[in-house]
Amino acid sequence: MSKRTTSNNRNTSVSDDDILVPPSKKKPRKSRDDLTENEVFEERTRTVRQRSEKQQRIDAEGQQRKTMELQNLRRQNKELRKLLATSEATVQPRTTEGRVSPSAYEHLPVESEDEDEEETATANLHSAFRKGSPIMQTPRPTRINLLRREGDPIPSTPRNYVVPPTPATEGRQHYGPSSPAPHSPIPHSPIPQSPTLTANTPHPRELSSPMPQNSQQRLRPERSSSSIASTVATSTLKPALFRAGEQPKGRPKVHDYEDYVKSLLIEAIRIFECFLYTINPFPNPQETGEWVREIWRMVCAAREDPQQYELTDRMIQLIITRKSNARGDVVDLARTLTPKAYHFQAGDKKNTERKNLQCYRELTDDSAFHYKTFDAVSDTRSGFSQHPYIFELIQKAFFKNTRSLGVEFRKYFDPIPMVTIAFVLTAISANINEWSTGKHIQTHFRESDQKDIYLNYLGDLQRWEKSAPQVVTNIRKKWHDRARRIAGAMIDDAVNRSVSENAMKAAQLELQGRSGLTDSEDDGDGNVDE
Repeated sequence: MSKRTTSNNRNTSVSDDDILVPPSKKKPRKSRDDLTENEVFEERTRTVRQRSEKQQRIDAEGQQRKTMELQNLRRQNKELRKLLATSEATVQPRTTEGRVSPSAYEHLPVESEDEDEEETATANLHSAFRKGSPIMQTPRPTRINLLRREGDPIPSTPRNYVVPPTPATEGRQHYGPSSPAPHSPIPHSPIPQSPTLTANTPHPRELSSPMPQNSQQRLRPERSSSSIASTVATSTLKPALFRAGEQPKGRPKVHDYEDYVKSLLIEAIRIFECFLYTINPFPNPQETGEWVREIWRMVCAAREDPQQYELTDRMIQLIITRKSNARGDVVDLARTLTPKAYHFQAGDKKNTERKNLQCYRELTDDSAFHYKTFDAVSDTRSGFSQHPYIFELIQKAFFKNTRSLGVEFRKYFDPIPMVTIAFVLTAISANINEWSTGKHIQTHFRESDQKDIYLNYLGDLQRWEKSAPQVVTNIRKKWHDRARRIAGAMIDDAVNRSVSENAMKAAQLELQGRSGLTDSEDDGDGNVDE
């Protein structure tokens, strides 16, 4: 019994670690900013990753390169300081008022500008701070500049003007240190005996710019009179400014330019589209460039202020990109009208596809689609290129309203050109070919695929016109007048004309019986004032 009690007491013994010590109460802080009781953690330490050998090598090369650049800059700075000290040592004496003393020029000999050119032309700060070939100077003709004493009137003669010899100086010649020798082919003009002295004062524009060594042997050819004239004409062009003051990024747009240039571009694009529809819908790049330049001159000259604006490559590209879009507008319009005009039906039924395929074969048989009437059974047709759908497409494409191209630019569409008709036939033919499988499968209208087809239609139309030119012209004229009426435009533009001679004589006779000062005359409302 005692043993069991002893074992129980042994098992229930409590160690010091098991004794729970009540937490000590924290002292209230004086304020929220009091940090005295906060627990401070030890600073975390991380291992620093060592740089790889490749990165160390790159860093060393970069440091070496920077050191070499710094040494070069210091050496160039030292040379410039020497040049500056040399130039300060040769400063002319000045008077108490800060002006150059007149006596400073008395010791100067008569010399030309070429004497110290090699020394002065090397002080080029821009080229001194960059690596490159040494500064070279280009040869230039010898000129003599005249200086005047302080207080003398400024001569109105041009720069480098040589005074003609006087009897006192005639026959006397003086060759300065850098003047040409007596046997030189360059004629030397005598220097007049006057207080005016010559000095080496090159004009800033005459200082030669540094040239690379590989271009020293290349001489610039003299410009001809035509190139000089074109340069003068180009200098008179007004720059085409951007709306935001700088060239925007992305694809060129008309709205990138200021309002005046924007209106010129819109007008040029519309005329460019007229050229495509009436002259050649598939021009080559050379022809396209000539069109754009001609059109730009036209739109600039047509303004009230015929100021010629510059035509940049960006603006040319902006106009030329309308080439494919202009053709695509007509093709897309024809795609919506062709099924109704030739009775194509949409659907997946075999019977529908069979009918569409039969219709396609009949229309493409010897280009029967553009005849006014044709019978596939008897193979009879009439009305070459006079199918009603051809006129409908021309009217909706170019004479939709009074703002359409055919109305605003009447001179290009009156009468409807053969080029326009041939292009419309090409667009219709391309849309008919989209039904060649019995189902409509849209294809791209590519110049490489359609240009030869267009030329074939144009050749057929020209041969057709040769048989009766006047009749064909009347047909095209009738199409134009009818399309203008549908668009809501007058056949003949209404203009304000002066009255006839008889009407003017009647108005003059009416004035002879009036003085215009009395109140008894009719006041315009049928009443007579008393």
